[in-house]
Amino acid sequence: RLLKLDPFILFHLASIITSIFLILVCYFICRLFIKDTLYRISAFIVIVLGGGFAWVPYLSFSADNKIAGFTLVNALERGHDAFITFITLLTFIFMYLYMKAPKGKYIFWASLAGIIGMTFHPPMLGLYLGAAGVLAFIHYKENKKIRLFVLPVILSLAFIVYGLLVLSNLFSNPGFSGVVGQNLFNVDSLSLFLGFGFLSPFIFWSIIREEKNREIFFLKVFFLIQLFFLFLPSGFHLYYAKGLFVWGVLLGIYGITSLIGSLKIQRIVLTFVVVTSLMTRVHIFASLVDAKFNNPFFFLKADEGKALEYISSLPKDSGVLSLYRIGNYIPAFSDARVYYGHKFQTPQAGEKLNIAKHFYLSDDEKLQREFLKLNNIQYIYYGLEEAKVRQDAKLDTKNPFPNYPIIFQNDSSIIYSASASAEKIK
Repeated sequence: RLLKLDPFILFHLASIITSIFLILVCYFICRLFIKDTLYRISAFIVIVLGGGFAWVPYLSFSADNKIAGFTLVNALERGHDAFITFITLLTFIFMYLYMKAPKGKYIFWASLAGIIGMTFHPPMLGLYLGAAGVLAFIHYKENKKIRLFVLPVILSLAFIVYGLLVLSNLFSNPGFSGVVGQNLFNVDSLSLFLGFGFLSPFIFWSIIREEKNREIFFLKVFFLIQLFFLFLPSGFHLYYAKGLFVWGVLLGIYGITSLIGSLKIQRIVLTFVVVTSLMTRVHIFASLVDAKFNNPFFFLKADEGKALEYISSLPKDSGVLSLYRIGNYIPAFSDARVYYGHKFQTPQAGEKLNIAKHFYLSDDEKLQREFLKLNNIQYIYYGLEEAKVRQDAKLDTKNPFPNYPIIFQNDSSIIYSASASAEKIK
């Protein structure tokens, strides 16, 4: 808004910039753990572009399709996902670098990355503390030094300060309750196994095999810590899927080299794994190419876009009533407020949705005006979703609010002014 750019242009710019950083850190990780160029490039391709069995018919419940953030598909499309994945990987890598060469600068950078990560996604603190605590214990056991315990202490203190200054206000704000109270689906082992595709058995082999290689040991630690947090029934446990695919792929590549003795067969298997992993990306691309643009819950009509342009011209902080679909778009396109928008950012979302639907079904002007005044709403949006509610109730869908003046109208949308009556306008 400050730059006066189209929100979708800003969205794509943010995605491109953060994706570049994420791709670079993924390559750095591959280079850090894999010395052989062929295997390193193969791992990098699978990490950035690959997936599991989502492309196989009847296996759509595979984690690479079911869990947003499991692979990099989602991260490379959404800037905020790419950013938090990038930060999480950096936090883990600086911890690893400290374990290799105990230098204070690595604790500093791990602390900084962790603080940034938990600022954007507070639940990530649990993952960072878990990883830091485990590595600090390992470091103490091996070297009898407690220096790495400084990291979880720093993160904890930073979180306390952040909590007192910021989170305490958010927790007392009902608008934050939807985020805290998320109840996401639980992860199952089968979907995860399928999510890694043909690498799954090699990952399993790397985990159960005793290995003195330090790189594999730390990959196991990172992988198992994230896996543990991902299975927690916390409500926001799916945040912890970000970055898991990276460690899994690297373990899988190590598994291929340790389980298969013949170099020739290794490369054949590696090629097969890379090619099949890319099928998920092909599958997703094909679904986008063949997208049904007449699906109103995924694509806006041109007329709806014009209605949003009109809303963007309304006075700043105008209150607009709509249902879920357009309520998500209005804050992105304009400086207007909505009564009901994204359910995780709307206080008492379920209750408000029912109240909004009741408004669209009501013919009682007195109750309508009381509701509009009470909630500081100046405009009423009436479009496809709102008309569907009235249609299902077998009510008139052409002009549901004749007592309010129409200030904008086209084939898909009507916008009413709630601050005056139709009679006064006449």
